[in-house]
Amino acid sequence: MQACFTIYACENTKKRQRMIMKATVVCNILLFLHTSSFSMCPSPCICTQYRHGGLHVDCSSRFLKNVYMSLPENTVSLSFHNNMLTNIRPGQLDKLHHIQTLNLSQNPWSCDCNIAYLKHWIEDNPNVVVTGATCQSPLHCQRMPIIHLTGNEFASCGGRQHVDCQGFFANTVIMLSLMLLVIILVAWAASVSKGLAWQVATNPYISEADLPMGSRVRLASS
Repeated sequence: MQACFTIYACENTKKRQRMIMKATVVCNILLFLHTSSFSMCPSPCICTQYRHGGLHVDCSSRFLKNVYMSLPENTVSLSFHNNMLTNIRPGQLDKLHHIQTLNLSQNPWSCDCNIAYLKHWIEDNPNVVVTGATCQSPLHCQRMPIIHLTGNEFASCGGRQHVDCQGFFANTVIMLSLMLLVIILVAWAASVSKGLAWQVATNPYISEADLPMGSRVRLASS
């Protein structure tokens, strides 16, 4: 009898360990979804978290010719220093409601019709400290701050803005893929949580105190 009880106790210990491991995985997934959905760092940039929760997004010296990445909405400081950018496509900076500094230095900004979006964005965000926004071409605009451009430079534009259909399609596919991944992970986490709740309720050798804090809250709510 003593041997049988020992085997039974070992089996329950293993089950408890497996349940604790599953609960830990669920907590980590939910924590990842909470942080990444708001502050996912775009490739190939490097992101640094500030203490107050904002991000410094450093896209310097990445040989960028275009900006197609989706920038985190909690970006506070953004740097495109030392790239090969000639313009910023329309709408790229519109979601950065918390941005305070923008470094555009050492880029060959071309002050033609396609620079209109960046000029208007700088004008519409006077509280943002923008550095390096200086024309490199055409010749008659060289070294002129982009914000000082007048209607004379855009006389031939006819009020039309360049629409980047390829970039829009690529961003749409990426966003849909991320949304699908989030849905799958949330569904899996919910399924595992329900299984843990059932096992805790039916297994006398496992208590909620053995599980991670996040799992205890979710199990109680189940």
